[in-house]
Amino acid sequence: MVKNNLKNTIEDYLLKNSEKIKINSKDIKKNDVFLSLKGQSNHGNSYIDEAWNNGAKYIITDKKIKNHNKSILLVKSSNKFLLEFAKKEKKFVHWKSNWNNRKSRKNNFKRIS
Repeated sequence: MVKNNLKNTIEDYLLKNSEKIKINSKDIKKNDVFLSLKGQSNHGNSYIDEAWNNGAKYIITDKKIKNHNKSILLVKSSNKFLLEFAKKEKKFVHWKSNWNNRKSRKNNFKRIS
């Protein structure tokens, strides 16, 4: 039940603040949400500390971490979470080509007004 409450809290927060979801820890600012994705050679979990230090409010990941925090949501698939959120938000366009390449994913996941 706690997981569902956190998921709902994060989704509600992002629906009101869609610009706050980030997949690059270097782009995190105060109260942003870091979505930890698996890249070609690294998992985004390697950058969770950097995201916290930069001011992340929540972390979403699909890989267990040792120091679990109440502000970390463990999901089955971070990619699926992102796609489901994009459908709800309806302000994003995503081209599926090169989805497995994190750099392409960042460039191809664009906000529309």
